[in-house]
Amino acid sequence: MMSSKEYSAPAIVLGANGTGLATARCLSDNGVDVHMASLYMDDIGRYSHCARIIRLDHLHDGETGICQWLEEYARQLGNNPVVFPTGDQLALVLASNRNLLDPVCRTWSTDFDDLSAIISKEQLYKTAGQAGILPPRMLVEPDERELMSWCTVNPPPYFVKPYYNGIVSSPLKEKNIIFDSVEMLQAYVRSNGSSSLIIQQYIGEGDGSLFDCYGLCLADGSLHSMASHKRIRHYPPGRVATSYGEIPGFQAREDEEILFESTRKLLSTSRYHGIFGIEWMHSDRNNSYYLIDFNARPFSSIGHLGDCGLNLPWLAYLELAGEPPADTPVYPVLKHKYWIDLLNDSRSFVELKKQGNLGWLTWFGEIMRSRSSAYWRFLDPLPALMRLVEGLQITRDHLKKILKP
Repeated sequence: MMSSKEYSAPAIVLGANGTGLATARCLSDNGVDVHMASLYMDDIGRYSHCARIIRLDHLHDGETGICQWLEEYARQLGNNPVVFPTGDQLALVLASNRNLLDPVCRTWSTDFDDLSAIISKEQLYKTAGQAGILPPRMLVEPDERELMSWCTVNPPPYFVKPYYNGIVSSPLKEKNIIFDSVEMLQAYVRSNGSSSLIIQQYIGEGDGSLFDCYGLCLADGSLHSMASHKRIRHYPPGRVATSYGEIPGFQAREDEEILFESTRKLLSTSRYHGIFGIEWMHSDRNNSYYLIDFNARPFSSIGHLGDCGLNLPWLAYLELAGEPPADTPVYPVLKHKYWIDLLNDSRSFVELKKQGNLGWLTWFGEIMRSRSSAYWRFLDPLPALMRLVEGLQITRDHLKKILKP
């Protein structure tokens, strides 16, 4: 394989959130010239020195503006830069504007219709069910009468999520939310409507029930590499976003293979090209895995995977730059490491301690054994320091509310 120094193509990372930061670091580690487009003023990646930061706050809601900027910027950079989206909406923007972008930059080749069917949870679950994969029980865009009828046979708690993260037509602007009662769910739908919403019965057993398959598919649809990840804790507790995780996600290879088989079956239902992170929830009730989501792009803990020995952004860059990275095993043996998003995990700890589910000594021990971090890097410390400032501001505001007369 050629050295990274022989590659002249720069990389453009669309989005400077935690996912963008981790992706940029994975590329920069291998000598890639990284340019990171920041679409929001609070993007933590703005404080990193591993990439050149381009501030595009005024474009975050505009597909046309993003594509025009990308086409012009890629043309200025030259050498057909490799582009990495960091969100569902951005991945769809690239796919829907491929005719404009292909002459000046390199992107994954999944066409817009296929990508929409993967990212849209309604179609994803339908396709998965036809392939014999278990989706959660769900309801799509219900009116109040449909919702009441469905809730009588599907008890709480409930997961509520948009068709995909960032879809404009959804009243829910976060990735998901949990309701612990029928009344809370019905009140939310009554107040906000259900446009582009999917309501699921929450079938997990809390923290530690969620697993991921991370990997890369090449342009011909073949699986290049795959690994497992366990979401030990989340913030808020019981949600989806990881605050403390583990790679590999299983101690025994035979347990990991059960999840890998489900992932291979799902991938066989479409011709997908690119990095993926597929979320699964394990139910102790029937010892089965349920499909939760398909992230058709990099994900927040992609740096954790790189620290364990599988650098997916680098492998994806190599393929798009012209050399398929054929020397990586499909199921590589990875270093065992724990990963932490310290700010969010501290907030999760506060909630769990109130419930009596996590103590100080246990939590401190878990922090100390973490060898991978969402934000901290010795040679790139500013993003983590700014997260610390954010945490102190949150604590200050919380104390003000408590002490307010």
